[in-house]
Amino acid sequence: MNHCFVLVVSAVIASAACDGRDDASLPPTTLLTGTSPNAVALTRCGNRGVALVAASGEARLDVIDLRSGDAASAVFAVGSNPWDVAVVDTVSGPRAVVSLYGTHELALVDPCAAPPAVLQTIGDDEPIVVNPATTADDGTVITSMTPRNAQAVAVADDVVWLAWTNIIEFVLGDQPMQTGPGLLSRFRLVDDLLVADGRTILPCENPAAINADSARIVVACTGRYKNSSTGFARASDGALVVVDANSLDLVAAVDLDASPVSLLVHGGDIIVGDALDGTVTRFDTELVQQQQTPTSTGIESVFALDVVDNVVVAAVYGASDILLVDPFGAAARQPVIAGTARGVVDLVHDDSDFFILMSISAQLLRRAHADVLVTP
Repeated sequence: MNHCFVLVVSAVIASAACDGRDDASLPPTTLLTGTSPNAVALTRCGNRGVALVAASGEARLDVIDLRSGDAASAVFAVGSNPWDVAVVDTVSGPRAVVSLYGTHELALVDPCAAPPAVLQTIGDDEPIVVNPATTADDGTVITSMTPRNAQAVAVADDVVWLAWTNIIEFVLGDQPMQTGPGLLSRFRLVDDLLVADGRTILPCENPAAINADSARIVVACTGRYKNSSTGFARASDGALVVVDANSLDLVAAVDLDASPVSLLVHGGDIIVGDALDGTVTRFDTELVQQQQTPTSTGIESVFALDVVDNVVVAAVYGASDILLVDPFGAAARQPVIAGTARGVVDLVHDDSDFFILMSISAQLLRRAHADVLVTP
């Protein structure tokens, strides 16, 4: 997923001894990650459960043992800014696919090697048309560009989906973000190598999240940002887009007066979290809005969504970090951590626990399902 506008300047991977456990035989409830973690996925290396954390600030993928807290890392090029991570299961073991936002590539990693190994990086040099043309800050008129800023990743079977945001200019002063069109690329994993297998231009800007299965791909596009007196504001519409997984044809699309940044498909519904107003919205399969949570003071963004035991959970980034449990029902607010906000940006789960990724404090927190899924 992912997501956060805050840059963290320092963090290190630490052992479980720092988490304040009374019983050292228990798994840690707090795991420290590399600087500016942005996304997390879970997998297994043999009989070990591990978390894979894209540590943007240190250009690496951290592989953290969930029982011991021990960690190792696959390291990418300086400035690669690893953004999102997903897992492909193969006969040779799990493989991680990591989007490298800064170097405009997709990486394939063996997380279970000692140390974790980068097997491949792949980019895309085929230009795409920018229509209408846009003008960069230096006055250059942009009519085409090669794909840039690999961001959201999703996996369905052995197929990997990648969204490119194609940023031309970031927000600067009174100038809003400028982008080319969003691009969705398909890759297949063949003999432990990623092979490009088609792409399609999206009718939206700044694609931020993907949900994939064997039949259709749903993409949430956040749209462009601009500065405002209170932070970032919307400079263009967001969108939901559905693409046929086989033909890559556009199936449906709807523009939104919203900025969806996270995405969940559950029970046939499409649920999105907003980057700018912190709302959670539910759409039906025809992309018609059904429900939306109200805006609320202190809730800024919903960078991640999850579902456990048929209950939707939203990870809320704001004045304090909370999990919003059953947003269209009880809407119970479960505090993530006491004290100053530490920047929740991603949320995943295994059979017993949620794992909550904190960007500002560079932490991965473990919380039991039973402790989170408590509603009035």
